[in-house]
Amino acid sequence: MLCDRPHARERPQLQSSAIFSQIYHFGFESNVTGFFLFLAICLPAVALLGVVFLSPLPQPKQASDDNEIDVNKVFSSDTTDGKAKMPEPDVGEPRQMPQLNVNFLVMFTHLKYWMLIGTFFASAGAGLVVINNIGKQTIALGGKNGDQDLLVTLLSLCNCGGRLLVGILSDLLHPYVSPVVLLGSTVLLMGVSVTYLAFVQQVVWLYPGVICVGLAYGATFSITPSLIYKFFGGDHFGGNCNVSSIAPGTQQQQAVCVRALLID
Repeated sequence: MLCDRPHARERPQLQSSAIFSQIYHFGFESNVTGFFLFLAICLPAVALLGVVFLSPLPQPKQASDDNEIDVNKVFSSDTTDGKAKMPEPDVGEPRQMPQLNVNFLVMFTHLKYWMLIGTFFASAGAGLVVINNIGKQTIALGGKNGDQDLLVTLLSLCNCGGRLLVGILSDLLHPYVSPVVLLGSTVLLMGVSVTYLAFVQQVVWLYPGVICVGLAYGATFSITPSLIYKFFGGDHFGGNCNVSSIAPGTQQQQAVCVRALLID
C-alpha cells in the first residue's frame, strides 16, 4: 500500500485541463476573451457555493473505555506458587521500528530526501515541459485544427489514469514490490517517453508518447507524497510535501533555459 493514512493518499480525480480544454474547443472557439470571462465568473461562483453548502464531516467519537487497561490480561496468577507473572510476548509478530517524524528543516539533512527529490525533480519536471510544449510541437509537425486539444485532453486523462493505476498496482504488489521500485519504474518510463517524443516526425506518433508521459507524470505525483510520509512521518506531512512540490517548477524553468540556449 502506498500509505497507511487516508489523508496522505493521493485522491485520483479527473484533471481539470481535460474538462476546460473541451469547454474552450466546443464553446469558445477562437474567443479567448469570452473564455477568460467564463472562468472569472464560473470558478468563483462554484467556490462560493462550496462555502455555503459544504460542511465539515462529524468526527467519530472514541469509546471511553479505549484507554482502560484490563488487569486480568496484564497479570495472570499462578496457582502453584501464588506469584503473579507477566504474559509472554508473541514472538511470531515482528517488531515495527519507530517511525521517523521530522519537519522539512531536519528532512533537508537526510540523503534519502535528496535522492527522492532528485527523482521527483527529473520526472515531474520533464512531464511539465511536455505539457507546456505539446501544442507547439503539434503545430510544428503540421497538425490539423483540433489535434492540440485532443492531445492535451489525452495527456490529462492519462495523468488521472496514472494516479489510479499506481495506487492499484501498489496495493496488489505490496508484499513483493516496494513503492521505491514503482517510483524508479515511472522515472524510467518518463525518460524513455520524452526521448521518444524528441525524435517524432509525424503527429500521429505523438499519441503513444503522450499516453506514456501522462501515465508516468500522474504516477510520480501519487508515489512521491506517500514516500515522504513513509520516510519522514506524518506529523509534518503537509509542510514536507509543500516544500517538495517546488521541485517540478524549478526543473521546468531550467529546461526552458536549456531549450532557449539550444535554439539560439
